[in-house]
Amino acid sequence: MTEARNAIFFVKPKDRTAWLNRARRDPRVSHFGFRVAFMIAEDTDRSGTLSQKPIEIAGRAGVHLGTLMTALDTLARLGYISFERGGYRQPSKITMLPIASKCARQRDIA
Repeated sequence: MTEARNAIFFVKPKDRTAWLNRARRDPRVSHFGFRVAFMIAEDTDRSGTLSQKPIEIAGRAGVHLGTLMTALDTLARLGYISFERGGYRQPSKITMLPIASKCARQRDIA
């Protein structure tokens, strides 16, 4: 049931904005990491998923593929996205992860 809720989390633009604001304020996210997060938020479908080859994303961002992969790995490690690499000549799957509610964060702290 929680997976069904996560699948429709990013239908509303205000949820995408909250996700981007969280990334923008996080000191662990580099400037380029935020640019990648913005591109992901802009290009994902209604469920918050983007299926595209990383080389295409790197081309749009105007950076080397290695730089993009570092940013994607960092965003995944920090919990902003889930990143599944595609096979040979197959697109990778990038999914925006929902922001934990304040109640859930307080339970984790306690």
